[in-house]
Amino acid sequence: MLSYYLGGINITDLLDINFRESGSRIKYERKKTEARSKINKYVEFDIPSEAWEIISMYQGADGKIATKRNQRNNRFQDFFKRYLPRVAEAAAVKKIIYYSARKSFSQHAFNLGVRESVIDYILGHKVGRSGASLYFYLTVTPEIATKAIRKVLDNLR
Repeated sequence: MLSYYLGGINITDLLDINFRESGSRIKYERKKTEARSKINKYVEFDIPSEAWEIISMYQGADGKIATKRNQRNNRFQDFFKRYLPRVAEAAAVKKIIYYSARKSFSQHAFNLGVRESVIDYILGHKVGRSGASLYFYLTVTPEIATKAIRKVLDNLR
């Protein structure tokens, strides 16, 4: 749920965020696309209260989401491979992967009428020149992203 509350953030980006230093706003550069040029280098928005509840439970002394020291990255993904099938079974769904939160957030935002450019911004997508000329005239701000995330979270059922 933390990934969902934070706009579908990837695990590698989530584990690098120091929530103690970030204050009330999250700002990060998506690792997967950091080497590519894009209109918005950073993803930035206010951290929803729902996320703070989970962050406070798992935040380590260093301000980051606490994991066993040697469990970061690949071993952390092993954790998901082991436990997410159990969550799926308990929720009576076919399959859950960590990426499900990202996909679900995107779909819910789209269903609620959040503009695609805002969803792309929140997800940290690289917006290229091919077929996306409108993006050269639009600027998605952290405030717009915050409102979009709030809209999605306020419509959870």
